[in-house]
Amino acid sequence: MDSVPSILNLAFCCFPLLLLCFLMTRKLREIEEMKRPFDSMRRPAGFSLRQRADGYWTEAVCAMFAALLLAVGPIFLFLVKRQESLSFVFLSGCLLVPVSFLVFSRKIRHYLNYSIGARGEEAVGAELASLQGDKVLIFHDIPIWKGNRIVENIDHVILTPNGLVVVETKTRRKKRIKGREKAMIQFDGNHLIFPDGFRTNGPLEQARRTSTWLSIKAKEWTGGQTIATLPVVTYPGWWIERKGRSDVRVLNHKEFPSLMSPRSEPLSEIVWITLRKHLEELSRIDLEILGQSSNPKASGASLQYRAGASVAMPSMKDQHVNSL
Repeated sequence: MDSVPSILNLAFCCFPLLLLCFLMTRKLREIEEMKRPFDSMRRPAGFSLRQRADGYWTEAVCAMFAALLLAVGPIFLFLVKRQESLSFVFLSGCLLVPVSFLVFSRKIRHYLNYSIGARGEEAVGAELASLQGDKVLIFHDIPIWKGNRIVENIDHVILTPNGLVVVETKTRRKKRIKGREKAMIQFDGNHLIFPDGFRTNGPLEQARRTSTWLSIKAKEWTGGQTIATLPVVTYPGWWIERKGRSDVRVLNHKEFPSLMSPRSEPLSEIVWITLRKHLEELSRIDLEILGQSSNPKASGASLQYRAGASVAMPSMKDQHVNSL
């Protein structure tokens, strides 16, 4: 019977904080529902990763508040001299505080990982912006659709006068050891080898996969034209030591100007404009749909571009563009 008053005491202790959380959430929702001066925008660099990071941050804060509530409950009861309730709340807190802390630790770790990934894509996006010109356009976070959901994203796409460049950004932490050799990735043509001995070809396969998808879509958009598409993997902040040849280029993010060297026949004006229109639609975010999403982590995977299938393609003569 003593447990019922204990639970009521704990609920009474938590009520002011829960009321504060409710009022703050309601106010934030009112602010979000205010009319925006625009309804859509192009995806910025790192958009999907930033959305996921924000979702994990929200969950981490909730777990932290839960741990605080459970921790301050016994202190409150001790101060108000409710000794008969103290043991029950104390034992409950000893069991539930570690669980809340473990949930918080897991969520904050995901938040930090997605945040550093988003910052890496933002850094690469800033470097790519210096390449943009009349005939060079940069698009970020292009979604790859399967049915009505996004299964993958292309971090960056460069539309050049000679074709397309697909750039996949990978952000990896460095160990706190001085020396250039500790920030060197070796590329033997098949694998990426890190200073600690870790080997992987996953980013290379991803760049090939996303580049193939974009090449197929570009062929559909242009009525059967073969568009030059170059897959690139970049590790911002790392030196690259190339010891082999590959169809995938691996670069430091400061080496992007080398991608502008002509490697195929120039695209016709009609083909270039067609690719631009479709890429603009793919990279567009509908802010109304984004605002209606209740899960920030899932919102990036639930958005749909509004006119991707209805972009008018100018008529063109058959033309073949050599691959890079």
